[in-house]
Amino acid sequence: MGCCTLYGEPISAVGSSSGGRKYDLVVIGGGAAGFAAIVKYRELLGYDRKIAMITKGPIGGTCVNVGCVPSKYLIETAKVSKLHNIYAERGVNAPELKVDFNLLMKSLRGFVKDMRREKYEKLLEHYSVDLYTGEARFTSPKSISISSDNGRVDIYGEYFIVATGSSPSIPRIDGLNEIHYYTSDTIWGIEELPEKMLVIGSGAIGLELAQAFARLGSKI
Repeated sequence: MGCCTLYGEPISAVGSSSGGRKYDLVVIGGGAAGFAAIVKYRELLGYDRKIAMITKGPIGGTCVNVGCVPSKYLIETAKVSKLHNIYAERGVNAPELKVDFNLLMKSLRGFVKDMRREKYEKLLEHYSVDLYTGEARFTSPKSISISSDNGRVDIYGEYFIVATGSSPSIPRIDGLNEIHYYTSDTIWGIEELPEKMLVIGSGAIGLELAQAFARLGSKI
């Protein structure tokens, strides 16, 4: 059904700066809200209208990329490690359990990639959506310029939905900019288990990460 230009491919594959494509609906943002809008639009108006989605990074938004999917993957693995220690204290003898953290994170990122493909990329293909990767900027009430490392492309739309989501707020802490730190978005790129970790923030995300890393062996 139609075409889906996946992120990472040259944007010239779907347009050029001299004559951009025209769409009935342009969705800015590749997260859950944007996908919900596309699905409902197709259900109400059918497949004869053209839809484009613009995103700066991997599609799927927070949940699949840096939120509930990777966090629950890490939590479940850490839970297994913790249960092993608990049952050992109760007299259940088993070989020593060791967590290969580097392999764990590679497996986690692979799982996220597979989920993104199954839940989001295939959805774009099914609903005949053109995907553009880059930074969007309105150049008129009906046109948008999309810039990326591959160049620039202009597209035109009748209607627009802005669903760009949010990002973690970095607190103003003296000296913070002088050190290397992670956020709940960037922590998934680490390769080695930290010996010690300070978690700033006691909300759900902070507690989940603190618990998981503590169970894996970090001193929190």
